[in-house]
Amino acid sequence: TDGNSGAVGSYVHPVIVHAVAFTPTVVVEPLIVGENDDIFINVDPNSSPDRDGSEFLSVKITIPMDDDGPVGTLVPSMPIDPNSGIVFQLVDDGCYLVESLNGDAAEREMALDEFLNGGVQFVPRPGFSGVLPDDEGIKVEVFSTEVAVGDQLAMNNSAPDGTTGDDNTK
Repeated sequence: TDGNSGAVGSYVHPVIVHAVAFTPTVVVEPLIVGENDDIFINVDPNSSPDRDGSEFLSVKITIPMDDDGPVGTLVPSMPIDPNSGIVFQLVDDGCYLVESLNGDAAEREMALDEFLNGGVQFVPRPGFSGVLPDDEGIKVEVFSTEVAVGDQLAMNNSAPDGTTGDDNTK
């Protein structure tokens, strides 16, 4: 009230809720192989605690490079079932993207788990030999994208603040 006339003033405050992607996790098994062994990548991407189905997981696998280019390639170890919704694509030299696009969040995660546990094979470049230690090995990153706004968090993110770097990548 204004104290004199008894009139009431009001104001409506707009409220905007920004959907934010939650942080996913990933478990990767080390590759220990013999000289003539097949080399299968075993990756277990895990979704965030968000269960409303609005997030999609993407897995980026990057093969190390030397002066001659990527030290190898990734290939599916079996034909990809077109009904699985799995998308496996080379997006840059030595950089592959794996996504599951069909079903709800649980079905997409299950399809990724099935495909990435023995479904991808590393094929060394002809003539390549060597050791790829921890920080020079095959890099696996998992991203969670919030469909509502396209907000994306990498597994090491601490805040969706637009900063970049190994520990806080958007």
